[in-house]
Formats: sequence, structure tokens, C-alpha cells
Amino acid sequence: MRKLCFAFLLVVASLTAKGQNRLLFNHYLLNPETFNPGYMDIHNEFSATLLYRLQYLNQTGFPQNAYFNTSYHLHKNHGLGLTINNQNMNKFNLFEAGLNYVYHIWLNNTTAIGLGANVNFYQQTFNPAVFNAQSIYDPVFLDTRSIGGVNFGAGASLQSKNLTVNLSFPRFFANAMVDTDARWKTQYSSVYLSASYKFVFNKYFSLMPALLVRATGGAPINFLGDLNAVFYDSFFVGAGYKSGNSVHATVGYKFDFGLRISYNFETAPFSQFTGLGTSHELGIGFYTPFMKPGFDKRKIIKPNGKVKGMRVRKFKGSQY
Repeated sequence: MRKLCFAFLLVVASLTAKGQNRLLFNHYLLNPETFNPGYMDIHNEFSATLLYRLQYLNQTGFPQNAYFNTSYHLHKNHGLGLTINNQNMNKFNLFEAGLNYVYHIWLNNTTAIGLGANVNFYQQTFNPAVFNAQSIYDPVFLDTRSIGGVNFGAGASLQSKNLTVNLSFPRFFANAMVDTDARWKTQYSSVYLSASYKFVFNKYFSLMPALLVRATGGAPINFLGDLNAVFYDSFFVGAGYKSGNSVHATVGYKFDFGLRISYNFETAPFSQFTGLGTSHELGIGFYTPFMKPGFDKRKIIKPNGKVKGMRVRKFKGSQY
């Protein structure tokens, strides 16, 4: 099993690609589905997540991103998800809505590889009447532009009791800003790679380091590194660093009935971008535990005296 996991990590780490810059959620550790259509939590039968990000609040027309995802396991091997995403910055708007399918290949009772694909509708809109160019390299549009269409993506994940690895290309096409000629070009598509591991010291305390890397065509590689502490498998706090010399902190709580609320604060005190202002994220999620595959066999005596076998589902319970 260890050799197989190592081989998977080696293959993932050897791949590179180029893509456009989009907003990155600092909540990526709790919500890998934001960038990987091949991820669904193998511990949950149903999940729903709402994320909202306000970025660089000191800037006029600062970026905002609202994201909603829900997924359901039809079977231990098959899952369907729905995603809605709306991103707005300085009068540029990107709306996406789509579906994804994930197939899980189980290596043992606690480890699975997920393979998934998504299809979504997108709409990009840009209004030049309310845009002030900050550089001679900024695009100049004489009138309002809007394009829409269908996009596709794919991803893979490896999940075990404590390890999670993700590799994805969530959007193959339409990654240039409101560019009709480039809507089917793939040189701007992005690749995401992330990994996290949960070190369990006892039933009261765990540590979860995590890393996310995104390769981008024509731009520096983005990466986020985090370290999160989990107490009583419910309360969690964390701190992280993002390329560009920004730091962030997360705090959250998961209730026994499946509700999880978290908040993230980001600032850049050591970089040239200090004047841009702080960024804030709020995450709300709801999860129901997955019913473990397999059955307990029991015998019952029917009224006619015959013995009949009956299968009863096992209940696995939820995990952070």
C-alpha cells in the first residue's frame, strides 16, 4: 500500500501545465472541490458548501467570489456534484454553473482513488465604461464584451484515513478574459496540485499540514502552505503563507450534527502589496456521514418456522 501511494505522489509531482490566474480560496484544505472536479469526500454521503471571499478591500472594485458546491454519493463508487461560482472584480464578471461526476476506485476499506470530470456553462462579461486602466498593458475595449459557452475539466484524488492528494485541470478552455478568439485554446488552462496529511497524536489533538501549487502560463507559480491544529476533532485553528508574501489565519468549528463554520483572514504586511488591503473568507458547510459499504448478517425466524438471513447496514460515522 505504501509503495502504491508513493508511486501516485511521484506521478502527480512530475506533471506541469500552464493556466490563467483566478482567485484562490484559502479554504482549499477544507474544500478541495473548489479546484478539483475529481474530489468528493469518501467519508460523507452528502455535503454542501458555501464560500464567500472579499479580496484587497482597499481597492476600488475589489475582487469578490461567491462559491457553492453540493455533492451526493449514489454509491460508494459513484458521486454527482453541482457547482455554482460567481466572480466579480472591477466590473469584470465570471459566472459558472456545472456538474461533475466522480468514480472511486477502492484500494482497501479506508483508501480510494477518485477520478472525475466536469462540464459547466460559463458567462464572462466586461464593461469598459466603469474600468480604469492602471497599466499600458491592460486590455482596452471600446464597448461591453460578453462571451459564454461550455467548458470541461478533469481531476484525480487520493484519499486515505489521513492522507489527501489532488491533481486537477478544472477548466480546459475559455481562460482568457473575454477573448472570443481564445475560448477554445488550451495554452491558458491551469493545473492544481495539493497534498495534506493528518498527524493524530491522540483523540484530543491533531496537526494537518497542507500545500497547494498552481502552475500558470505567463505568470509565477502560485502556492499556499498551511498548518492547522484540530482539537477534539471539532475546533480548528490554522496559519498559512501564500506566494506574494501574504499570510493568513483560519479558525472554525464543526458541530456534531454536521454543520461547519470557518473564517479566514489574510494580509500582506511584508510585501509591496500592503496597500491593497486585507482579504476575508467565510465558509459554511453541512455534511452527513457516509453509510459504510457492507452489511452485518443476522438471522430471523419467520412465522412459518423457517430461518431467513437479513442484511443490516453498518454505520461508519463522520470524520473531520
